[in-house]
Amino acid sequence: MSLYENSVILAPMVRIGTLPSRLLSLRYGADLVYTEEMIDFKMLKTRRVVNEMLNTVDFVMDDGTVAFRTCDAEKDRVIFQIGTCHAKRALKVAKMVEKDVAGIDINMGCPKTFSISGGMGAALLKQPDLVKEILTELTSNLSIPVTCKVRCLSTVEETVQFCKMAESTGIRALAIHGRTRDERPRHKCKHSYIQDVARELQIPVIANGGSSDIKKFSDIEKFRLACGASSVMVARAAEWNLSVFRKEGPLDKLELIKEYIKLAVDYDNHWTNTKYCIQQTLGSEVQTEQGTQLLASKSPEDIYTVYGMMDYYNSVHERHQLYLAKQQEIEERGYDTIKGLKVKVISDEATGRALSYESNYVYNRKVSHENQTPKMYLYSHMRRIHGNDKKKLPAFTCETDPESRRFRCTMIYSNVKYISNQWHKRKMWAEQAACVIYMKLNDLQVPGLELSEPTSASVTTSSTQLTLGDTELQVSVTYRDGDAVSYSTGHCFSSETADGQSSSAMETLCRHLLKQRLEEPEYDIISDSTGRITNSLLRHSGIEYINTHSYETRKEAVNAVCQLYLLVNKISSKSTHQQRAGGGEKRKADELLTSEMKSVKT
Repeated sequence: MSLYENSVILAPMVRIGTLPSRLLSLRYGADLVYTEEMIDFKMLKTRRVVNEMLNTVDFVMDDGTVAFRTCDAEKDRVIFQIGTCHAKRALKVAKMVEKDVAGIDINMGCPKTFSISGGMGAALLKQPDLVKEILTELTSNLSIPVTCKVRCLSTVEETVQFCKMAESTGIRALAIHGRTRDERPRHKCKHSYIQDVARELQIPVIANGGSSDIKKFSDIEKFRLACGASSVMVARAAEWNLSVFRKEGPLDKLELIKEYIKLAVDYDNHWTNTKYCIQQTLGSEVQTEQGTQLLASKSPEDIYTVYGMMDYYNSVHERHQLYLAKQQEIEERGYDTIKGLKVKVISDEATGRALSYESNYVYNRKVSHENQTPKMYLYSHMRRIHGNDKKKLPAFTCETDPESRRFRCTMIYSNVKYISNQWHKRKMWAEQAACVIYMKLNDLQVPGLELSEPTSASVTTSSTQLTLGDTELQVSVTYRDGDAVSYSTGHCFSSETADGQSSSAMETLCRHLLKQRLEEPEYDIISDSTGRITNSLLRHSGIEYINTHSYETRKEAVNAVCQLYLLVNKISSKSTHQQRAGGGEKRKADELLTSEMKSVKT
């Protein structure tokens, strides 16, 4: 039997479809779980890492952010959904995860502006030739099933014709949301469209869009029968209560939340995502005393305290810390500390002469070297000794990891190897690390250079000023290992953008991200029991932008935190408008963007 026949499926949902939610859905009875949509550009910036502490496979960005995490418990039942508008990029991403998931799905149903303006999601419904190219490229080159998720087109005939074209590419199933691109949950699901598609196609058809009528497991089957579909994909009903998949009936929300927290702790889920998912489960109950405490939480410990889960968190955290300590001990075996550097020395058994020095030193490019890198300093030193005799100067050989696209380097000087065994993002940084190992062992010091061996993260905070018109803003900046991870201010922003232009800051930001083909930011808006916004947070590329001033409306709060982002990154609405000038497609994207802004802000 096909994976997609007679199945109850967790739908792909942004921020909801992370690992804890997927695992809990499977535990409660879901047959398949879809990941949240993963944009192809973002995934291509990741590297695959086997996380032995969590027993997971992680796809990690250069800043350490985990873009996608999976594990053996879901390997045969997780479907990886890709947001794409390019066949070759889609295949590259699919090949990256092919061994770790049960199937690949292409998103052709998302109506959000970010997807549509990038040519992805529901925009593909108007590009049948491109859809055929993408699906054919995948079905012809992958060893796992390929599917797509679509929406209804303007007429039944158009919808059936599009779905039959998709079927002709060799996909194994098709999911269809019973609404058009312009319709939202308040509009009635088009059962008849799904019925006609299911009648005409030979592959399993998965019905989606019935959450308004789904409160318990038996309602899922009623929706399937009403649509004449092979299977059902559940979105909002699962977002509100993952135990909707239980045949025995849904659980009490408090019990469900505690089960969810256990998985979130077990798999080191980012606490802001944990908080968001719990908020969606609480729904209107977020205004209770416990819900208010959750909204006010500013750390994982705050969340776990609200639900009495600190003992569980502490036990898991202690286990993780013990594992990390043991790993560090294993890594350091055979290393000696020489002149402040941990080094493994390999010597000639006959003469005792050192043949190589290997260290786990990591080059920190942000340390000041008074305009000289270690390699520049070392070459200057060597030329004073050897002149321009290149044969006597150090030689470098670099090893490349094809999976992570990172480098590590060996420097050879006087027949002795100086090896940096840590992987670096750039070849030049790996070479600098090898130079530093030689220099430390030979008492050569670059002014301002400090050791940066792998240790626990060093967190520091400083204050800076940004200029907004005639006003100086005080902004608190938090650094982790020298990299900025958050910007926070209590400044009251006006409804204008950071440079006084008429368009909203959120609109300016979205235009910039679309232009640069960057992923969509995440927002976390916190309100008190009266509904007044007390904190607004924007997260993008692993950095958080926080405004602690209170606002009456979500629109004001989102606009404020977007202004902070624009200020920090020196982006003006004037420049984004200039970049966009001309072109019918761009004007159309602007119209779509403006329409979406209205719905998001309200």
